[in-house]
Amino acid sequence: MSESMVPASLGAATREWFSQVLASAHPGVQVETLELERVIHGTATKAKFHLSYNDAGKRAGLPPVMWLKSPFEAHTEVIAKMGIYLAEGRFYRDLRPRLPVNAPRTFFTGLDEARGVAVVLMEDFEARGATLGYATRPASVDQVASTLEELARMHAHWWRSRELDRVFPPPPARNPGEASPFDRYREPEVIEQLLEGARADGVPRHLRDPAAMSRAVKVWQEMQAERICFMHGDSHYGNVFYDPDGASGHYDWQNYHCGHWCHDVSYFMGTALRVRDRERSERDLVQHYVDCLRAGGVDEISFDAAWLTYRQFLIYGLWIFLANWEEMQPFEVNATYVTRFAAAVSDHDTYGLLAKARETAEA
Repeated sequence: MSESMVPASLGAATREWFSQVLASAHPGVQVETLELERVIHGTATKAKFHLSYNDAGKRAGLPPVMWLKSPFEAHTEVIAKMGIYLAEGRFYRDLRPRLPVNAPRTFFTGLDEARGVAVVLMEDFEARGATLGYATRPASVDQVASTLEELARMHAHWWRSRELDRVFPPPPARNPGEASPFDRYREPEVIEQLLEGARADGVPRHLRDPAAMSRAVKVWQEMQAERICFMHGDSHYGNVFYDPDGASGHYDWQNYHCGHWCHDVSYFMGTALRVRDRERSERDLVQHYVDCLRAGGVDEISFDAAWLTYRQFLIYGLWIFLANWEEMQPFEVNATYVTRFAAAVSDHDTYGLLAKARETAEA
């Protein structure tokens, strides 16, 4: 589809626009009525529409409710430079059909390469009967096990496969003078400021060491870059849904990439479980993930290796939800996740584990 098929504003998503893009897959479809019910603002904009169709649309089985996802936010231009809007469009257009993932059904995907944005029309989760994860409604242990099964299937699919290099060509070396907008959040002076914020109230005193957190994050950053498998990349609990039969799925496919399996696993478990449930079940859940990998043909990871890596990778969740913009997640989400990760990092001495990993690498 041409770039003109991506609306420049929510107001440009008119009845005529819907008719045009839906007819690209279902010739003759016309949207007869269109009603905007609600809008959710975040990294991208999500808008819920009610639609009615002519006979061609009814024959095509198009649903009466769709969600439009595209960035119409004040921060769109900044985020677009990171490539995540185009990435999600490419996922739904090119990759989803090739991967064993449970993701929303889509009805149109358009990309505007020049502006770095995309638009996706997707199904309504309420009509599907799905339950969405949310920070203040933690998952059950059984739900977490279901999501780990889904992650293991996805990870195993292209595990150390040559396909990873075709989908994700190795990036060129970064110019030493070229800084990422998020690099500054790794530095001790910025972390010190983050620890003064209200969302850090759940961080115990012994973890409020900006230099130690900075060192730990930098070690994690090196570890997570290993090119092992296809990963969701933003697998926190708020990007997970559960179908009526209990099957788990993911949405918000903006940050998928080639990397370390444990990023998805630790990030999800740390966000999804209440502290007490994590303490009681995390060993069994890590073993469950390893068993699911083996069922998918991957047997290179022992439980001991997985358990160590899981505990090391918990640092990311603590750091990122201290740094996360409230335009992306509200305070209650960021603060809840910080508290859960702080408890886990404290329980497992994640700072110490990463310090040992650094010593070993430098020896």
